[in-house]
Amino acid sequence: MDRMVAHIDVIGVIDQVDNGGVNDLILESLQYWSFQGKLIVVNSRNRIGLFHGLIVKTNEIEVMRSINKNSSLIQESQHEIVTAGFNCRIKWANPAVFF
Repeated sequence: MDRMVAHIDVIGVIDQVDNGGVNDLILESLQYWSFQGKLIVVNSRNRIGLFHGLIVKTNEIEVMRSINKNSSLIQESQHEIVTAGFNCRIKWANPAVFF
C-alpha cells in the first residue's frame, strides 16, 4: 500500500460495518500517511473516535453515539449536537465534516 499511496492525492476510508473494517495495522498506516501530509477522509458509522488526526465525515447520529452510545436525537437539541461535534473535533485532533 505504501507504493500506491505515493501516487494518489486523497484516500477515502469507508468503515461502515458494526465491527469495523479497519484493523489496527491499517489504522496505524492511515495515521502515518496523514502525518506525512496525505489527505485522508474517513466515514465511519460506529468508530469515528478511532480515527485521530484524520478528516472525519459524520452526521448528527454518529457524533452523538460517539459520546453516548444510548443517545437519542429526539432528546438532543441542535446546540447540544453542535457542541458535541465541536468537542469531538478537539478530542480527536481532526477536522470534521458534518452532514
